[in-house]
Amino acid sequence: MVISIMNWKGGVGKTSSTINLGYSLARLGFKVLLIDLDPQENLSNTDKQNKERKHFITDCLQNKDLEIKPYRFKENLDICHMDGKKAYDRALVDLDSDKVDGLFRLGEKLEKGIINKYDFILLDTAPGFNMISRNALLASNYLLVPSELSQDSIDGAMKLQNEVNGVARFNPGLEILGMFIIRPKLRTIYQQSVKEYSDENFKGHMFSTKIRENIRIGESKTIGGAVLEYYPEATSARDYVVLTFEIMERLHEKGRLPGGKKSLDRAKKIEEELFKPVNR
Repeated sequence: MVISIMNWKGGVGKTSSTINLGYSLARLGFKVLLIDLDPQENLSNTDKQNKERKHFITDCLQNKDLEIKPYRFKENLDICHMDGKKAYDRALVDLDSDKVDGLFRLGEKLEKGIINKYDFILLDTAPGFNMISRNALLASNYLLVPSELSQDSIDGAMKLQNEVNGVARFNPGLEILGMFIIRPKLRTIYQQSVKEYSDENFKGHMFSTKIRENIRIGESKTIGGAVLEYYPEATSARDYVVLTFEIMERLHEKGRLPGGKKSLDRAKKIEEELFKPVNR
């Protein structure tokens, strides 16, 4: 199962969501791989353990003969790093206009065996649309769209929605699994109006869970992991646990949850043992 965390607007919590959803899934018994596809390297920089790095996803995109070689990040959680300096090398940029098969390189490398080693592969993507994000779209089964309640953020999500329709003939199974709201402040008239706008344009896709603003999210990334790992009592940690279950249940409804009902029941049992009860 390959899922891109994507919104063409920057600063909407893509990297934080990738880390925290990935960690939550790993804690619940799934094998998870995180892949950094953003030249800013924010996801890669969260990994404080593997400082001596020889393998980068950037090299794999540039060279069709190289295999993806993840690093161990946490229990049940691996990571592939980005080399931001190479992200705009001529050899990589040329894939945009050189050969169409360059746009399928990520998907092809995942299909060569690595995809069978994980239950979930989460792709942390950059804002905007380029060769790397095209690779992400063509390699993914689903998209998760984090968004703030701002017009720019919702517009970025809508542009992404249009692009999904545009790549349908190359990746007909791709669909938006859902949108979730980051840092809601519904007491403001502006955000309430934007919420109504997003509900209308993403009807059937909105998750009910909202990730509340919390300084612990940023602190956890600086330390080297997820907020649930370092500050499990933080409101945002509880929010990500609830969102993780909402995602799993939606996949189960679609018949696409790895392991099906058995894995969902197992995750609920693990949650009861590991976490304090969360109201869902």
